[in-house]
Amino acid sequence: MRGELVLVRTTFENTEDAGRLARLALEERLAACVQFHPVSSMYHWQGRLETAEEVCWTAKTCPELAQPLMDFIKRHHPYEVPEILVLPVAKCLPEYGAWLDAETNAI
Repeated sequence: MRGELVLVRTTFENTEDAGRLARLALEERLAACVQFHPVSSMYHWQGRLETAEEVCWTAKTCPELAQPLMDFIKRHHPYEVPEILVLPVAKCLPEYGAWLDAETNAI
């Protein structure tokens, strides 16, 4: 058991897309848990300042699955250039790390 974890984050236009991709990622065992919630975004896109109401999506997974999960998100994401970030977690409760390992088959 490793007990290491990373967060993989992206955004979606709506909760339907976020939920669809969360279910697929969980079914593929690429993540142990996915959380999503509304967020207001401001960003530059194609030379213009944009604002949008989006859905922030965060998956909890093991480091070995970060790249496969990134590839999976890119393949299924409706955005032309989706935000896909991998954020390391410095420490987590050992029991939580063991649960994550079991749910992603990372043992």
